[in-house]
Amino acid sequence: MSILKTENIAKHFGGIYAIKDISIELGRNDLVSIIGPNGAGKTTLFNLISGVYKPEHGKVIFQDSDITTQPPHMRSRGGISRTFQNIRLFEGLSVKENILAAMDPRSKYNLFDAFFLTPARMKQDKENVEKAHELLDIIGLWNERDKQPGNLPYGLQRKLEIARALASEPAVLLLDEPAAGLNPSEVRDFIDLIHKIKEDFGLSILLIEHRMQVVMEMSRWIYVINFGELLAQGKPDEIQKNPEVIKAYIGEEEAC
Repeated sequence: MSILKTENIAKHFGGIYAIKDISIELGRNDLVSIIGPNGAGKTTLFNLISGVYKPEHGKVIFQDSDITTQPPHMRSRGGISRTFQNIRLFEGLSVKENILAAMDPRSKYNLFDAFFLTPARMKQDKENVEKAHELLDIIGLWNERDKQPGNLPYGLQRKLEIARALASEPAVLLLDEPAAGLNPSEVRDFIDLIHKIKEDFGLSILLIEHRMQVVMEMSRWIYVINFGELLAQGKPDEIQKNPEVIKAYIGEEEAC
């Protein structure tokens, strides 16, 4: 059963289609990748799924409900969380506070509780801190919890963005080039981390990534987008051998 899918979704800018009639599907506890050349429309597709853009036509279906017209914050509350191709952290907050900020929309207290620090507010704050500490430990950021994000190495900033996304308790996690800029040892660590959080949190993950090591090792299914259209789909070994994919994206030399 699918937890998330798009049906013939399309988006154009100035009359030029960035995405045209794309249908993809993500199963429960699944990991599916989207690949394609730069400018193929991959991030536009994520923006349509997360509600940043509204499509010209087509649908986004999440847990059997049509969410095509839902705003981004409703999709987040419903269980869709994402990271971004360019890291977007709250620079004025500490590492721990970045995670706590993502928990706030789900906190169970009202305006009165917030103003007067009622027992309900204090109880919720304690639970949030405990959960933040757990996430910091799982992701490997415990020792950096009080640091400013801008002072972290690039690889740890990537981890923090993932931890913040997990703090909103998603059912589906959208990862937009999370391994970009990582060195080979960090990539290996990243692959192990994603496997761990997928199983520990029971997540379904939709991944955009250029590093073929990550895509081929982690994905059950791969969609290939080129010039805004679906070029191919299949299992990793099928995609590696697809001549159209080799021509459009992988390149014959790398494929060999």
